[in-house]
Amino acid sequence: MIHLNALSRPLATSASPTNWYSSTLPGATVTGGGGADWLSATDPAALLQGGAGDDTYAVWDNRIAIVEAAAGGIDTVQSWAGRQVLPAHVENLQLMRGAQSGLGNALDNILTGSAGADSLDGGAGNDVLTGGAGPDAFTIVRGNGSDAITDFAPGTDTIRLQGHALFSFAAVRAAMTQTGADTTIALGGGEKLVLRNTLASSLTARDVWLPADPQHFGMTQTFAEEFDSFSASASGLGTTWKTTYKINDQLRTLSSNKEAQYYSDASVGVDPFSLAGGVLDIAAAPGSNPLGLPYNSGLITTARSFAQRYGYFEARVDLPAGKGFWPAFWLLPADGTWPPEIDIFEVLGDNTTTAYATLRSTSAANTTFRVNDLPDLSAGFHTFGLSWQADTIRWFIDGQAVAEAATPADMHIPMYLLLNLAVGDAGSWPGQYAPGMPTGHMQIDYVRAWQYGGGTVTGPGDVAAFGGSHTLKADGVSDLYDFSRAAVTLTMDASGLSTAGTHTIWGSPLGSLVRGGPGNVNFAGGIGDDTFVFGNGLSRVKGGGGNDSFVIIKGGLVTGDLIIDFHLNRDDGGEHDTLRLLGFGSDARLEFVAGSGTIQTYQVVDGDQVSGKLQIQIANGSGHLGSLDVVFG
Repeated sequence: MIHLNALSRPLATSASPTNWYSSTLPGATVTGGGGADWLSATDPAALLQGGAGDDTYAVWDNRIAIVEAAAGGIDTVQSWAGRQVLPAHVENLQLMRGAQSGLGNALDNILTGSAGADSLDGGAGNDVLTGGAGPDAFTIVRGNGSDAITDFAPGTDTIRLQGHALFSFAAVRAAMTQTGADTTIALGGGEKLVLRNTLASSLTARDVWLPADPQHFGMTQTFAEEFDSFSASASGLGTTWKTTYKINDQLRTLSSNKEAQYYSDASVGVDPFSLAGGVLDIAAAPGSNPLGLPYNSGLITTARSFAQRYGYFEARVDLPAGKGFWPAFWLLPADGTWPPEIDIFEVLGDNTTTAYATLRSTSAANTTFRVNDLPDLSAGFHTFGLSWQADTIRWFIDGQAVAEAATPADMHIPMYLLLNLAVGDAGSWPGQYAPGMPTGHMQIDYVRAWQYGGGTVTGPGDVAAFGGSHTLKADGVSDLYDFSRAAVTLTMDASGLSTAGTHTIWGSPLGSLVRGGPGNVNFAGGIGDDTFVFGNGLSRVKGGGGNDSFVIIKGGLVTGDLIIDFHLNRDDGGEHDTLRLLGFGSDARLEFVAGSGTIQTYQVVDGDQVSGKLQIQIANGSGHLGSLDVVFG
């Protein structure tokens, strides 16, 4: 059978087997011939080795090794394992029992699910994905090519976009085109997603899981702890953090959880908290304490200083490894009731590639999501985020959505923040700590919160409320949004505007925050401090007066983007603009490409990925952008 991928290239399935090879022996090696072979083994240490023909490998355990030669026919893995990664040189994967996950390789693969809640990720290459019956999840990662989904079911299946500079469903809808029976979503960077036999009009925001917006566009930051200092006390009175449980009480362990730690602080003996380089370290270590528990550790809460209903909450944390360690980031009601409870993450120290996200409710069933196959959360810092809205709660790890649930009826009240490093004792969920286990460290780089805003221009209908005007140009698709006489600061999200024509935006003299999108945008700021966030379309930007910020999110830079009037930092008290780069790796750098005098070209190099090229015109003399002009993160 032939399937066309998103680039209309034919992908073939394997021929039906004519030869059958199998073994139940421990550590067996099963070798095929040169024809269409079926190979199978039951022992996890077995090796299956195909030949030149179309081979089919049947596996019940993903530890079984499969060796296939390059260009050795069209091969298929049929897997009954919970998770299967397609080996090198094998083209196709079939998940056989349902409720499985499958990951492709660098080839153009065909991945097929079965009747159940399957998760498919084609990996690199231009793949064809078929979920089968049941609520399936399709993961589409930036830089991994263009994929086609053959059987997407709106309202049942989900698309999980990762790394793409699309942060709202309006932006996704603006990137959609209908071609016959198929919907194509332009993802940027020349990549696209094709949904076969699916109408764009049938898709809703519930069908697409989007990355967390690193710019938090249109939101107001309500809490920011960067740990340049540490304001804490056992009572929480007059300090940012409270180091004991409850709001009015000062509990120092949760015996109901069978925990082995005493939550200490300097006021009662051992101080588990230390600061270094803007990072708070919570140490869980063996030691004496008033309750006679084996460990001393630390807890911080905002029970007396900060609570919020709805919003986005995020912490950047490095976690400990070791049996019994039990770090968490969670929310509890500010009125002191329990439940409800929202757990942003819990991680067990003997399995630091898995995280748990939980809702505990009186009005709905308790729900825990297990997120598997993560990078080692004890091997460096990772971000854990929560989007809490009136109808939906979503969890994020490293900016990518990992779980979603409807907001229960009892979760519409303000909640406060907690972060802690518990230690399990006998009978606890993580199990008893290992004898002789060394000190564990939970390191917290920051804790932040934002509140969703409501005052954003998203189209012509919003313009008058901001004191602006809207004019459609002669071509019938291009338009002008004029806020040059507005008496308010402007927040405008152009990511949902049409991809046809060019959208011109004149900013407010009191300052503007504008996001581009898949369409072409020309922006001219006023005399105030402006921020422009580049989108997937072509953008020409003039900051105007003030100290302006130009923001590029990974995946959101297009060759031909232009900043017309960048003011370098001259350390003379004059205007100073900033180029801010978000979502890139720790080793990413801004690279000068070409140019002389005031007109220069740059690109961002992030590992083996190179962005589009950005042209910058220097407005205050000559010289290249330096460390004071460019900010990562």
